[in-house]
Amino acid sequence: MKARDKVVFVIGRQAGYSREIVEILEENGFARPHEIDNLLEDAGELVQRLARRTNGIAATYYAAPGVPGIRQIIDGWASEHGLVPAMPLVHKSSSISSSVRLGEGTTVNRLVSIAAAVIVGKHVQINRSSSIGHDCRIGDFSSIGPGALLAGGVTVGPGSFIGAGAVLTPGLTLGENSVIGAGSVLRHPVAAFETWVGNPAKAVRVSESGYKGFTVKT
Repeated sequence: MKARDKVVFVIGRQAGYSREIVEILEENGFARPHEIDNLLEDAGELVQRLARRTNGIAATYYAAPGVPGIRQIIDGWASEHGLVPAMPLVHKSSSISSSVRLGEGTTVNRLVSIAAAVIVGKHVQINRSSSIGHDCRIGDFSSIGPGALLAGGVTVGPGSFIGAGAVLTPGLTLGENSVIGAGSVLRHPVAAFETWVGNPAKAVRVSESGYKGFTVKT
């Protein structure tokens, strides 16, 4: 089955990132994917009807919302309706080392640079013009904002959110469901569920829930 014949869904069509995923898919030779709002009452029925067109090959999906916990909810919803995560999606303008490992459902936007020996989990969003140094580890469902810079050896726990333009210095570890504010410069490790902001970044909040109140369960 050729790329243009596959049935691909982008789930969470109200998210602004949904349109970006659609554009990258079309530039990579796919037919326009089906954008679905999983919150609509008939969304599951619509997905199953369209998925029957695959001639026995499983229909695939990308989760569009920028909130890590919502992407995990979509992952469960999609699985219940017979969909499987799509292959990693990389914009052709990005520079990715051949030794990088990208998880299923992960999207890499325009002008991203990922250095050698980086491992990225599933359903991670790496937004445009960000840079990830060698030997970083990015946990499942994490979000890397536009223009963020992760120096070498950084470990990002599952469900973490790194804001636009944030800078993470070498070798840091971020616990699960942590949040780094836009434009922050982080020089210290971050515990799970902590929020750090500023330059230099400081801890401002510890929350039992993740980014915007949606926790990624590990």
